[in-house]
Amino acid sequence: MDPVGKGTKSVSFSIQSKFLFFIVVSILVSLGTGLYFALDLFYEDKSAYVFETSLSKSEQISKSITDYVQQQVTNAEALAQVSLNSASDDVLANIVNRKKEIYEFVLFHKNEDGGLIFHKHITSSILKDSPEVLDYFSSRNKNFLSDYEDLYSKKLKINYFFDFKQKPFIELAFSNESGNELYLLKVDALPITNLFDSSSFESVLLDQGGTFLLAQNPKLATKELASYIDRLQVSQGVFDIKLPQGNFVMGVQKINNLRLVIVSLINEDSAFQVARSLVQKSTAIAVFIISIALIVGVFFSHSITRPVDQLMIGTSKVASGDFDSQVVVKTSDELSVLADSFNYMSLEIKRYMDEVKDKVRMEEELAVAQLVQASFFPHQNISFENFSISGHYQSATECGGDWWGAYDIGGKKVFLIGDATGHGVPAALVTATANCCAQLLKDLSIGRPDLLNDPAAILTMMNRVIFHLGGKILMTFFVGIFDDTTSQLIYSNASHNSPLMYRFSQDEPSKENLSVLMEAVGNRLGHKLDSVYENSQINFSKNDVLLLFTDGVVEAENTEGKQYGDRRFLKSFLKVAKTSPEEIVSQILKDAYDYYQDVPPNDDITLVAVKQG
Repeated sequence: MDPVGKGTKSVSFSIQSKFLFFIVVSILVSLGTGLYFALDLFYEDKSAYVFETSLSKSEQISKSITDYVQQQVTNAEALAQVSLNSASDDVLANIVNRKKEIYEFVLFHKNEDGGLIFHKHITSSILKDSPEVLDYFSSRNKNFLSDYEDLYSKKLKINYFFDFKQKPFIELAFSNESGNELYLLKVDALPITNLFDSSSFESVLLDQGGTFLLAQNPKLATKELASYIDRLQVSQGVFDIKLPQGNFVMGVQKINNLRLVIVSLINEDSAFQVARSLVQKSTAIAVFIISIALIVGVFFSHSITRPVDQLMIGTSKVASGDFDSQVVVKTSDELSVLADSFNYMSLEIKRYMDEVKDKVRMEEELAVAQLVQASFFPHQNISFENFSISGHYQSATECGGDWWGAYDIGGKKVFLIGDATGHGVPAALVTATANCCAQLLKDLSIGRPDLLNDPAAILTMMNRVIFHLGGKILMTFFVGIFDDTTSQLIYSNASHNSPLMYRFSQDEPSKENLSVLMEAVGNRLGHKLDSVYENSQINFSKNDVLLLFTDGVVEAENTEGKQYGDRRFLKSFLKVAKTSPEEIVSQILKDAYDYYQDVPPNDDITLVAVKQG
């Protein structure tokens, strides 16, 4: 059977055409009819109502504000007339107290020098228990001239203080015709603020300079709204506007003589709830018609159910393990293509199962190889005479390319560490070779005791062995040999990470106490047959610590793709340099894995700490 996409049958009359033709036509007819009447009702009725109500709301608030301000202007003119008739303060106070909306009336008289002095100052008894309000009014009166310096060229000037929390008020200032008498009236602003309290509309009051004075919903007092109002060239109207809070229908009414703008907003979602209701009704009608269509569609399903039954039988056979079973469907629709795909899938599953068996066998062999490789390493914590050693090895895969060892041969302490290229089975074979070379070192040293004083000779011997493995996988390697008689560590390096030597000091460990064993570095093992290696030596005193490691520790990355790095590695080592080798290894690894977070290292990690004493 050809795989899907190669020689399969074409669909001449699809199941979708057979089964859904009648249903689609029914849905289109029902929804089209319902939505036509719903949208027609919506645009002719609700839209007109919302637009008219928005404008009416703005006009209503505008008229109320205009009437109230005009009433206070009348009160101010009456008080001014009474004061000009030399009425006593008691008469003025009686008038002020009877007008509950009046808070304060002040008459300034202009003296011969052009300065202003208080001539009349009447405060409503309503404010007798509001010292903070009186103090604020007093500060306003002291700044009268600076706030109303243009009174001589205007008949009336009004300021609004709706944000004064104690008692919002409106301040009216005007002068008489001669300009010698200046009047200041403060009245209650609550009758205006109460206008901006509606359950359906959200109203905003601005001055014609674009400053928001009142906002039923402060979130709507945005610069976008102010900018839109400023661009309007008409005194009133209804508009659609898009704000950060959504789409709104907006009624605008300007009060030019008071330099105010009233805006009434209603969210389109709230305004057009009827549309949702009509859509729901249309949906119910559509569901009803679809139900009828489905009942009718059952009569057309026979041509579909028979191939499906055959596929179900074929599926049962595959589930029971019969992958040779084939399904035959003689139709010209998608089910025929599906049957071909099913038959192809059965053959593929059979092939995949054979591959899985091979994979399981390879995994079992890898597990054995991993177990064998684990035997190459010494115990994690070991000790020789005057030496304690702790090592850690973690492979990035089932088998790794790192290796370390420590041996006491004839009183000489030998420390080795290596890192083969990459990881996995090929790298593990190289580490097995290195381990064999190390195991033979003890026997070779009997005939050649000079080897225990010549790490370079050991590297030369190992280089020849690894080179003859084919030269495709190389290995960095470090050999260090401690001589008790000289307290010297003789070492040679085949391009491995330079080990660190901590020199014991009574002071807190610092970089000054560290030595990096950078000398005697040659080619990697297996690079060239005739590679030459050299020896170097360094004092290894009591309580000094030798730290060996592979590049997997410092080159592993965290979730941000940043490497752990040498700087963090050194800092972690110095924190615990005076402790035991086991604690040194444990703490460095903890700091490193805390940095890696949830990112597993992509290379093998090996860390060995050697302490004398």
